[in-house]
Amino acid sequence: MGPLDVEAGGNTVNADTVTTPDMVEATLDVGKLRRVLVAGGVGQAAAALYMVLFRPPAGLFLLSGSLFRAYYCVLAAIAVLGVAEAWTGLWLSHNDPVPPRRRAVGVAVLWASLLPLLLLAGIGGFAMPTTAPEVAGQMADAAHDDRKLVRALVGGGAAKAVAGLVLALHPSPGGVFLSGGSAMFYAYYGILVVVALFGALEVAVGLWVSGDPDRRRGWGRLAMWVSVVPLVFVAGMGGFAVRK
Repeated sequence: MGPLDVEAGGNTVNADTVTTPDMVEATLDVGKLRRVLVAGGVGQAAAALYMVLFRPPAGLFLLSGSLFRAYYCVLAAIAVLGVAEAWTGLWLSHNDPVPPRRRAVGVAVLWASLLPLLLLAGIGGFAMPTTAPEVAGQMADAAHDDRKLVRALVGGGAAKAVAGLVLALHPSPGGVFLSGGSAMFYAYYGILVVVALFGALEVAVGLWVSGDPDRRRGWGRLAMWVSVVPLVFVAGMGGFAVRK
C-alpha cells in the first residue's frame, strides 16, 4: 500500500480532481479551460503513474500474461496522455485572448480526456491530494502574467523540492521499487533527488526571470513546461500526500 492509499483510506478511490461540471464550465470559459486541462492532465498522469508503481494488477488482469501487460500499457498511455493534456493547457495560456482555433483544440482535448479518465477510474480509480492539482492550476494562470509566472516557478519549484526530499528522507520505498533488486531501490532515491534538484533549479529560474521579465519570459515558460514531468513523478510517488 502506498501513501495515497493510506490517505484515501485503503481501497477507497477518489476521482474528484476535475469534475464533470468543471469540464462543462471550461468549454465556456477560456481561463477555466486552461486550468482544467493542466490540473486534470497532471492529476490523471500522476494517478496512472502511482498505480503503475504501487498497485499490482488484480482480477481480470491476472488471467493471462497479455492482460497483465495490458494493465501496465494502458496506465502508461494514460500517463503520457495526461502530460500532453497539461501541455495543451499551457499552450492555450500563451495567447490572450486565445485564438478560436486554438480554443477549439483545447475543448477537443478536454472532451477526449474523458476516455482515459473513465479507463483510469474503471481500472482502479485515483486518489490525488489536492496540493498537486492546485500547483498545476497555478501554472495555467502564470503563462500570460509575469508576476504569476515568477510565483508559479518559485512556489512550484519549492513544493516539488520539499516533497521530493520528504519522500527521500522519511518513508521507505514500496511497490515495484522492492521487486527489482538494488537497481530499483536506488532508482527510487535517484528519481527523488533529481526532482528535488529540478525544484531548486526552478526556484532559481523564477528568481532570475523576476529580474528582467520582458526578456526572460520565454525561458520561464520553457521551465514551466518541463516542470510538468517532475510534478507528475513526485505526485505519482505520493510526495504531496506525505507532505500533507
